[in-house]
Amino acid sequence: MPRVRPTEHRAVVELLDAPASSVEDLATDVIQAIDTLRAKRNDWVVVVYDPGVAVHVHGPYLTQNAARKDIGNNVFAASPGAYALVLPLITDIEEGVETLW
Repeated sequence: MPRVRPTEHRAVVELLDAPASSVEDLATDVIQAIDTLRAKRNDWVVVVYDPGVAVHVHGPYLTQNAARKDIGNNVFAASPGAYALVLPLITDIEEGVETLW
């Protein structure tokens, strides 16, 4: 289950405090607000290249710092020479950006 960011929490609280014409309309507004805010997220992953073993992906993390802190705590490698990359998840492809596929 994704963690709730403070901005998401505040947006839902504001909607719940505001007058609504019906419970159904309020539910729709809350769902749309959460969808909109989560679409703007810049989540992070840790990619571990473990030579001779595998490539492992861990996450997503809410922040780059959270991803970095997890290396060595919950993210480990099985062989010498392994390394980890902290990368942002791409939420959309902008026009003019080349892709590998």
